[in-house]
This record gives sequence, structure tokens and C-alpha cells, in this order.
Amino acid sequence: MRYSSRIIFLCIFAAFILGVILMLYIIISTSSISYKSRIKNFDVISAFRRKSKPNTKVSLLTIRKCLDLLPQPNFTSLIIDTEILQNIIENKCRKVSRAIKIALHDKMYQELKRSDQLGRKFSIANFSYPEDTDYMRFHDDETGRFARIIPRIKIRSCGEYQVPADILLFLEYWKRSRYIDCLNLTVERKPMEQVLDPVISVMHLAELRNMFVSFNMYPLLNGGTLLGWYRECSVIPHTTDLDFSVKYDEFDISIIEEFWKPSTKFLMNRRLGMPNDSFEITVSPVDNPGYPIDVFVMYDETNHSYVSGTNHIGMKFRYKYPL
Repeated sequence: MRYSSRIIFLCIFAAFILGVILMLYIIISTSSISYKSRIKNFDVISAFRRKSKPNTKVSLLTIRKCLDLLPQPNFTSLIIDTEILQNIIENKCRKVSRAIKIALHDKMYQELKRSDQLGRKFSIANFSYPEDTDYMRFHDDETGRFARIIPRIKIRSCGEYQVPADILLFLEYWKRSRYIDCLNLTVERKPMEQVLDPVISVMHLAELRNMFVSFNMYPLLNGGTLLGWYRECSVIPHTTDLDFSVKYDEFDISIIEEFWKPSTKFLMNRRLGMPNDSFEITVSPVDNPGYPIDVFVMYDETNHSYVSGTNHIGMKFRYKYPL
């Protein structure tokens, strides 16, 4: 009897050990799937295309060849003339008979303006680098107000001319750069603690923006984040997340890989909706998960754009923006 009990016990114990080994094997096998395999499976259900990065490098020889055809300034000038910059990219250099659009650093601009040395061959704006910021401000020549703001760019010098080191990136920034001031309204509401610190929020949004820009995507403020900025010049006190949107035609599914890499600064927490009409993801900073950012794909219709929202039971909503 004792002998039979021991055999039964040993059989049960052996089965238990085998079960544990099998479970460990399944866990290890599952976790060993690389993020590349996961993105491959993701692409099966995705309508987004992977997009090859355009070649934005322009040789210094090409730049100089184009600049030699232009009137030469007597002062260091940044070319902001979009037609000329596009010609440099396409290597279609030619002379121009109109005034060339350039920008001077504010200090030099004021000195030359006082001495009446600006001349008429150029349409001149001035720019500045505000301290402790990551952007450049371009001022309107007539009013002196901010006309455009872009993230800081690297610059190449060719004689007295300066050109953006990445011309295509500059052109993409420039066409989105018109300055619109926020209203800075005082909103009457019950006293409450600020959930998300505005300065930290801006820091994380800028970091994620740079990540998207590296994939040739140019995100927009969206939803409550857009409302908070435009109405209050800040983050709405009671909001618990931040909102970005990216145009459908720009969206590159390859960025999902970045959120799975060990070196990532953002983790992807969830994915909702369908690629063709309602796609969104939520990411959060690795070192600050209390600042989640919803990224919505924005779709264009005939007379409006829209982003979709999906509630907890799968019902979809559309938030429309007039074109």
C-alpha cells in the first residue's frame, strides 16, 4: 500500500515538474519574439505603408553653384526664399530678377537698418534665438511682430550666405510656421490642483514631436491640448493626458518599432481603431509615465479633416476640423 502511494506521489510530482517546464518553455518562446516580428504581424492588419526617407542631402558644390547666380550680400544672410531653396534641392539653379527673401540675425539687422545699408536687392526679415528655448522667431519687417516660429535648425555657411543644413526639413517647418497667438483667457473654475505640469508637458510633447519629425511626420496639437493652448496658453488644469494628431498621408507605421526598442524614450500603451478611418495610439514617457500622450491619425475629407475617438465599448466618434 505504501509502495503504491509512493508511485502515485512520484507520478503526480513528475507531471507537475513537466507542466512547469512546459509553461516556462511557452513563456520563453513567446517573449523571444523580436519587435521586428511583432511589427510584421502588425503590418498584416495595417493599411499604412512604410515610407522610405527622402534623400535630403545636398552637396556643398550644388549649393555654391546656385548661390553664385544670385546677387551677393555684404552681410551674413540666411536664405529663407522657398523657391530658391526648392531649386537647390532639385538642382535647378537659375538667376532671379526679383528681390530675394533673406533673414538677418536681429542684432545685425538693427545695425544695418540704422545705417541704411540693407539695399533693395533683398526682401529682408530678421530672426532671433530666445534664450532657453528650442526655436527661432522670425519678425515681420513692417510691424516687428512675430511672423513665424520654427524649431531651431542647423545652418551651413557659403560665403556671406547661410542655408539650412537640411533644406527639406526647413521647408516643411516653414510652411507650418505662421505664428498664431493664444488668447490667454482667464477661465472661471473651481480651485483645483494642476494634474499635468505645463512645462513638463511641453518638454515631453517636444521630445515626441522630434521623434515623429525624424520619420518625416509633423504632428499637430489636438483636442484638449489644442484647446488649452489656444484658450489659456497652457495645459487645462484638470486634463490627465495630452493630444497630438498626424495626417494620414504622412503617417509612417515604422515608428511603431521605435516604441518597442530597448532604447526608446516612449512606450506604446495601447492601440485603438482601424487604419482606414479611426487609428490612434497612446504612448507615455519611459521616465514619466504619468504624462500619457494620445496620438490620433487625422483623415481628410472634401471640406473637413477629422480624428476619431473610441469609447470603452468600441463605439466610434468623429471630431471634425473645417478645412
